[in-house]
Amino acid sequence: MKRNIKVIIAIAISILMITALFAACSTKVQQAQANQTTQVQTTQARITETGKASETEKTAPAFPLKVTDAGGTEMTIEKEPARIISLTLGSDEMLMGLVDKSRIKALCIYAEDAGISNIAEEAKAIPERATMKSIEKIIEMQPDLVFTDTWTKPEEIQQLRDAKITVYVFATPNNYDGQKKVIIELAHVVGADEKGTELTAWMDEKLKAIEEKLKSIKPEDKLRVMDYGEMGSSGKNTNFDDIVTRAGLVNVVAEAGIEGWPMLSKEKIVEMNPDIIVLPSWYYDSKNSLQGMKDTLKADASLATVNAIKNDRLISVPNPHLSAISQYVVLGIEDIAAAAYPEMFKK
Repeated sequence: MKRNIKVIIAIAISILMITALFAACSTKVQQAQANQTTQVQTTQARITETGKASETEKTAPAFPLKVTDAGGTEMTIEKEPARIISLTLGSDEMLMGLVDKSRIKALCIYAEDAGISNIAEEAKAIPERATMKSIEKIIEMQPDLVFTDTWTKPEEIQQLRDAKITVYVFATPNNYDGQKKVIIELAHVVGADEKGTELTAWMDEKLKAIEEKLKSIKPEDKLRVMDYGEMGSSGKNTNFDDIVTRAGLVNVVAEAGIEGWPMLSKEKIVEMNPDIIVLPSWYYDSKNSLQGMKDTLKADASLATVNAIKNDRLISVPNPHLSAISQYVVLGIEDIAAAAYPEMFKK
């Protein structure tokens, strides 16, 4: 009996030892799993933080910035430009939408002309005006960046560069998509990539709303249009052609295969027979006026058969929108569409 009791006690002790051993192992396993979980969480956190840093790096412009302008000139912009001069109305309007006014030291001479400028009021906060005719003044202002377009004479640009001034030349766009690209381009150069994206997104949102209102127009029902003014009309590869096309119209001048800005004969206008004629709201020659232009066309017996004149569809929209070389071009599309199809834009 004693022997049996000893055996039972030995077995019990063995069971207790095995149980203790398993418990210890289990604790170690749990600790290991906990440690592994902590390590995974830590690693994930690091990855997340790294991802955030990478995202920040993507949106934050890196200076010095190496860029090549539309003229093929390579340049390095050492730091975020703080003294910017704009020599075109297009760059005036784009820059005012991209950077703080304090960074712009001078705008072009047309910035405050409400007849052609979309920023006439805002421009008053920047009193200095600059033009290539006052190169000495530009040099005196010591800008760290000057913007101009490809219409500027190369020798004038070189004169500024010879004075150690960084000049960035952008290509004047002739359509909506090209305009967005120029905005993104200028935004990058001044270190405002995010703002450039916001600005073009606003344009696309406006355009989408316009397209939504025009979507029911069948191709065969689109009205035919042409512009007529002091500088002639607009054909293929012009901003006007792109604007009216996006506004649900057919540009009869482009349809005829004519490029650029032709001066059309009366016979040609009769032949093209537009449903709508767009007249300027602003004139280079102060002797001309919108009402005067309308009266002249209506009084011309040789044009009496033209649909636009017969049906009194001589329209005009704000010139700053229609002539914009900036984000405001989308407002020109909206203006023309609303004037051509007013029933589709009723609220």
